Amino acid sequence: MTWLEKNGIKCVCFDIDGTLYDISFLNRVLFKSALSSPLFSIRYMMMRKKMRDEDGEVVLDRMDSLSFKKREMALSYPSKDEKWLPIFLEKEKKMHSSWDREYRKVRPFDNLERVFALIRKSGIRIGVLSDFPLSEKLAHLGIEPYVDFAISAEDIGRLKPCGTCFLEIVKKASLDPSQILYVGDSEKKDVKGAKSCNMHAALISRSANESMADIVAKDYYEMEKILFSEV
Repeated sequence: MTWLEKNGIKCVCFDIDGTLYDISFLNRVLFKSALSSPLFSIRYMMMRKKMRDEDGEVVLDRMDSLSFKKREMALSYPSKDEKWLPIFLEKEKKMHSSWDREYRKVRPFDNLERVFALIRKSGIRIGVLSDFPLSEKLAHLGIEPYVDFAISAEDIGRLKPCGTCFLEIVKKASLDPSQILYVGDSEKKDVKGAKSCNMHAALISRSANESMADIVAKDYYEMEKILFSEV
């Protein structure tokens, strides 16, 4: 019996950025996009932190796209009124477009595709949840054929670790939270968020000392051994 079988896992859902590929690549993408509009980029990242701090890990109502964008602008530029929204959206669109161009060069972690293939071979569904727009990331990472459902937190108007994001996984998977394993690279955003919704959690990290995750693996070779070795 494998770890997945022992714990009754029917779906494994993955974070994307920093979990499926090295976080240093994301940092380079963000840095390069910031060069063309540094003040906007700084405000944008500070806004997302404020949003996470305000929402915490509780389950909140979903926000429609327009309301979410208005909230983004209000947190980024408190002195601006809604007439400035089209300017904000154009700046955001330009930044996201620059990210999309860079992601054509992304490389997945070693052994990632094999782990995805083994999960699917075991009859277990696979999902992904990202705080950022999904765009063509899954195709560039070579895992799109394995993924049953993909969620962008922006589409539901909340960012991790807000419980609303993880509840969306439960809805998409049509399972009890205890039957879902969530894999991420952040203790605060991924592990605590998943645990707050009663999911199993796995942390992929080379430097974690302590974690409330059920599984801690330094890479996908170790992850494969933990998930598929007999226990």
